[in-house]
Amino acid sequence: MTPSPHDLEVEKNIREYGCHVYSVLAAEDGSSPSFSYSIGLQDSAGVPDVIVLGEGSRISKSMIDAYQEFALSGIRFEPGRRYAGFLGGGFEVYIEPVTSNAVFDFMLGCVRWYGKRPWRAVQIVYPSVQGVWPWEAAAPDWLVRGQPMLGRARLDLGRD
Repeated sequence: MTPSPHDLEVEKNIREYGCHVYSVLAAEDGSSPSFSYSIGLQDSAGVPDVIVLGEGSRISKSMIDAYQEFALSGIRFEPGRRYAGFLGGGFEVYIEPVTSNAVFDFMLGCVRWYGKRPWRAVQIVYPSVQGVWPWEAAAPDWLVRGQPMLGRARLDLGRD
């Protein structure tokens, strides 16, 4: 099968930059948030590919770039721990594993790239500018709706 022009672009970006970043706009009906994700980091850096939900492509790409830079410097992320240096201004993020079911809903480019090869993905979960996490009672609705947890049950199940 001859690769499509898009497949060739993905391959070129992975070869040159270590990954390809794919961004998707939010659904007009609000059923899905904007999101961006990497393709190829497992091949180039030996770390899970990464997804950022609820932000525009520019901010999401900067978080993905930071994740890649940390990974290339030897940092390996553990679930449930906070990590600084992704958003500037001292904000921290969580790095959470993504379930295999969720990758089919959000990361089809990875599904296509890896094919039958095993691969993993993680999600960068971030707070509001005020430092409020999506599972906290004070979290704004846009933050809660924009960041569905793709790897574990949300901590805010009791939230109204």
